Amino acid sequence: YWNETSPIHRGTFVQRRILCATVPDPPGDADLDLPPPSGELVTTRQRVEAHTSPTACRGCHSMLNPPGFAFEGYDAIGRVRTHDNGELVDTAASLTVGGETVEFVDGVDLAHQLATHSVAQRCYLTQWFRYANARLEQPVDACTLDGLDEYLAGESYDVRELLVALTQTGTFRFRTRAQGERSDETTTIPARSLWCARRAAAPRVARPSRRPCGRRRDPAPLRGVLRVQRCRDGALLADNRLRSAHGRIVR
Repeated sequence: YWNETSPIHRGTFVQRRILCATVPDPPGDADLDLPPPSGELVTTRQRVEAHTSPTACRGCHSMLNPPGFAFEGYDAIGRVRTHDNGELVDTAASLTVGGETVEFVDGVDLAHQLATHSVAQRCYLTQWFRYANARLEQPVDACTLDGLDEYLAGESYDVRELLVALTQTGTFRFRTRAQGERSDETTTIPARSLWCARRAAAPRVARPSRRPCGRRRDPAPLRGVLRVQRCRDGALLADNRLRSAHGRIVR
């Protein structure tokens, strides 16, 4: 695709990486070649729509095509364009996200709407979780992700708060004992995060207004775990008081 765009690949990226949707690979006998430009099939969008119009294709391509079409205003190397093969590009479409219909006029409009959508925000958190733990999430991580999502929703999904919160989860701080490993060879903690244990016991408290410098108390899930001092120069200093399940300082 060095010389033409691929709305299908672009749409797959949005669904898998931005919305964390499960998108299966195409079947082995699928024809992956678009019809050449001819007659009424001039633009890439027109060719993709015609190629994926069979009923067997609609299930997946109703998810993939719309976000891919949103970026038809950019050519194969990302340059802004208004025409494709001599015709005006059409970047308007609609997409179902979390049961809601998102209508957009171009890629910028789609990006702005997804940036504030709860599904995309949850996926943003999930991608950071995967990166921080160097693995995909597992069913046992659901409580951790739910707790982080609930907390960050109240923080407008500030990435600084997200990074600090991730480091306070039991999933990030501790590892489970490997098979055959003695209990005195590692500090372990149950797989469930501190978020799971503290969410029900400690209701959320209102955050005090931010001051240029000084100490503040953290919301309930982080109270007693992290003390943050923010100063006028913008530095973020953390007094990390992480302790294992036995009360010992983790070194």
